[in-house]
Amino acid sequence: RRREDIARVCNEARTRIEGTNEVLNERDRVTDAIVTHWFQNKRKMAKSQRGILFLVILQTYIISFPFVFVRLHFSINP
Repeated sequence: RRREDIARVCNEARTRIEGTNEVLNERDRVTDAIVTHWFQNKRKMAKSQRGILFLVILQTYIISFPFVFVRLHFSINP
């Protein structure tokens, strides 16, 4: 329901901006599937950015406290 509402608002806004009262053709219309894919892509991007942030924090920690990781490496791989 929410996706349909977002698609409807997008289509109405485009019609108002263009100043026409014509119904948008299939190619120009925003559908709920397009809205769904947009949200999925946003989630993927956010997940990717969280992963990058984790790696930056991990790298900073390794640089700040290298002895912890050296000790960990030798305890795992004797």
